Amino acid sequence: MNLEWPKVQKNDAFENVAPELLDDIALHDVMHTVFACPTNLRGEILSHLWSIFGTFGTTLEIKEMHRVNMQSDHRSILKQIGHKRLVKTWFACLLYIILVIWRASKMHRRWPACNFQAYLNRSLLEIRDELNINIICLDGANTRHAALRSIRST
Repeated sequence: MNLEWPKVQKNDAFENVAPELLDDIALHDVMHTVFACPTNLRGEILSHLWSIFGTFGTTLEIKEMHRVNMQSDHRSILKQIGHKRLVKTWFACLLYIILVIWRASKMHRRWPACNFQAYLNRSLLEIRDELNINIICLDGANTRHAALRSIRST
């Protein structure tokens, strides 16, 4: 991918990310945007499921998309969350999990997430309509008309 990133601002989360993971983090953020997943624990779970069921994902591509999950920072966060809370949240999300799998199966075609740059100048409404992405609005979010470009500052 090798995107050109704007200069990192002081206290920006990107200043603490290994350079080889920047593209993975960008893809992760795009997944949250396209599939309207908030950045709380429920949103992370749903984003993970959308990436498996709603994108072109061979086993290798999915493994590459989730390379960040193997990093010590990610494991540290999971440790802070705790196994009990994580399992409890998965169970609390069961209806949403079923909805994600169902709605992903109704898409016209899977979204080519690894080629997200080709979609940066298109509105989310256009992308979602083209692929028949029927998002699940959590937390009262209404992101249907936002521009994908807005996920990255310029």
